[in-house]
Amino acid sequence: MGVESRKLQNVVLEMCEYFKEREELVKLLILAVLSKQHVYILGPPGTAKSAMARAIASHFDAKYFEWLVTRFTTPEELFGPIDLTALEKGEYKRIKANKLPEAEIAFVDEIFKANSAILNSLLSIINERIFHNGGMAVKVPLNTLIAASNELPEDEKELAALYDRLLIRYFVEYIKNDGNFEDMLKRSNGYTPKTRIAKDELKVMQENVAKVDIGPVLPTMVELRRNLRENGIVVSDRRFKQAMSVVKAHAFFHGRSAAATDDLRVLQHVMWDSPEQMRTVRKVIVDVVDPFARKVMEYRDIISDYTSKLQSKIDSAEVQEIMAKLKVIENEIKELSKMALGSGKDTAELDEILDEIQSLKVSMLDKMF
Repeated sequence: MGVESRKLQNVVLEMCEYFKEREELVKLLILAVLSKQHVYILGPPGTAKSAMARAIASHFDAKYFEWLVTRFTTPEELFGPIDLTALEKGEYKRIKANKLPEAEIAFVDEIFKANSAILNSLLSIINERIFHNGGMAVKVPLNTLIAASNELPEDEKELAALYDRLLIRYFVEYIKNDGNFEDMLKRSNGYTPKTRIAKDELKVMQENVAKVDIGPVLPTMVELRRNLRENGIVVSDRRFKQAMSVVKAHAFFHGRSAAATDDLRVLQHVMWDSPEQMRTVRKVIVDVVDPFARKVMEYRDIISDYTSKLQSKIDSAEVQEIMAKLKVIENEIKELSKMALGSGKDTAELDEILDEIQSLKVSMLDKMF
């Protein structure tokens, strides 16, 4: 692994030490910066969306801008006030100092509450990196926009166009593990980065990302598109094309100069439109990339479903039925673990699932007595 990759790994370690259960999102934010793509984070309030945006920006020598949008937000708040001096001369333009048109990394919360006047400017900024000011198309330095909201956009044409431009998508939830929740309560407010990446360093990284060879994964991409369509997931050619920049960034992040099949895992955060599609997309992609990982994913989904069921009222007969199913899953995992060890695969994830099953069984017994 090169110096560049190690530095990026250090950023992940620092952020994950502070933001518990956010490793996947941290990596996606880094991949977005490396590939000059935009991110959409969907999730309830209080899941550290804005704090993480600020934190990732603090690791890069980048001009940062953030804003919470409401139905009453005006274009001036994001793009700057009208230049009155210019207006006296008959020129209609904005003073964009310290506003979104000057940002290199930006965070816009509740982005889908923006009105049409804001949306039109946002579209040209994130899609073409152009801000129309006083009749002139001005290039903006925006590298990555991180957008967030508590809900998906409605079927309005303008919102759909904006949503489509947010390539990387992630659904964030509240912290699940009690220990991680306790750590979050104890941590001090305010994130301080240790690893910093200068502009020149990032530029070199991005140039190297662009050079990553995607040739080895192209046949798999064809298979992947076919399998997604067979499962009712239709993705545009443009999204597939843009997605390759994230695949390249993933390979670079892991110290590779050519993309490998494993790098296609990241596409599970690119190919869905609604949360209902997430499980299908993940299954299709993991099935193509790594059948072993697919089984791990299926077991995690089952455990998650049973854990959710515990939150509602269930009788002792249901508890006994779930306990019996968990016993079958335990035996399957133990067999799969033996096969994995025989083929040289890491069984850490399977061991984690077995631990989760034990915890779930204890909770189930509590429900019975």
